[in-house]
Amino acid sequence: MTHSLRSTTVLSLLALTGLNSTATAQTIAYDGFAYTPGASLIGQAGGSGFSSPWQSAGYGDWTDDSHSLYKLKVWQLMQGQSGSARSSNGGVQRSLTTSIAGTAGTSVWISFIARHSGSSANSWLGVKLPSSGPGTDPFLFIGKPFGQPNWGADNGSPGGVRQSSSLVGDQTRCVCKIDFHAGGDDVTVWLDPDFGVSPPLASAALTLPAYGNFADLRKVLIETGSTGGAVQNAIDEIRLGTTYADVTPVAPGVVFDGLQHVAMGGATVTPSADGSKLVVSNIGSSGNDGVEIDWRSVQGGGVVYG
Repeated sequence: MTHSLRSTTVLSLLALTGLNSTATAQTIAYDGFAYTPGASLIGQAGGSGFSSPWQSAGYGDWTDDSHSLYKLKVWQLMQGQSGSARSSNGGVQRSLTTSIAGTAGTSVWISFIARHSGSSANSWLGVKLPSSGPGTDPFLFIGKPFGQPNWGADNGSPGGVRQSSSLVGDQTRCVCKIDFHAGGDDVTVWLDPDFGVSPPLASAALTLPAYGNFADLRKVLIETGSTGGAVQNAIDEIRLGTTYADVTPVAPGVVFDGLQHVAMGGATVTPSADGSKLVVSNIGSSGNDGVEIDWRSVQGGGVVYG
């Protein structure tokens, strides 16, 4: 028994085995929070690229949850583990095995998935990178700055908060690039960018030239809390690397019009000769396609099954 999957929009059909540079990319540091559900994050030492376990950053705590932020992660074709970090109030930190010097002419990429739930009036959620640049307690914060309704950035200076046009309240994959210069460093932020080799500049949520001096990055912090209504926030899949591919690994499989599938049981899925469709074979005689063909996304595409 054979069925086909057609796209009503322009077909983008990619065999992920052709994305070797992405699939085999190495990160500077990574944590997917695959810890014991309910356990405190403080003292946990999984992942790679860190020289210390998670430690308190001075307030509250985070705990591990058995559920990853699946929908967004799979939509973005991210590899991942089961588990994510959850907190209503807490700051925790880890030291990097190798500090990021911030040498002029180099870049570093940061990627993570965040979900904000609850009041946004006086809350914050994000990843913070302290630096040894000039100023008082300099840092780069990416996520939801304190008291702001949108995803954005903060450099720790008066008036340094920058907001994107995207409201918080849903799972979002935040990607940040720091381009180091002899003077101020440029920061670019994308929200849910494509998984290609380099996200197009036109899709950047924030473009922040000479936003600060972020030399000598030694730690990664995750922070959340609220001075207003209660929040229950989550962060997953933190990655640091020197290229976009380093922080955007993709899962094995076939991508059809931006959607990933996995063939279940004895089913097979292959592109047609003209590249206009995917051909699904050996799905049995019961016609119960949903059991044997699992589409790992609930959004994007424009796919018609028939």
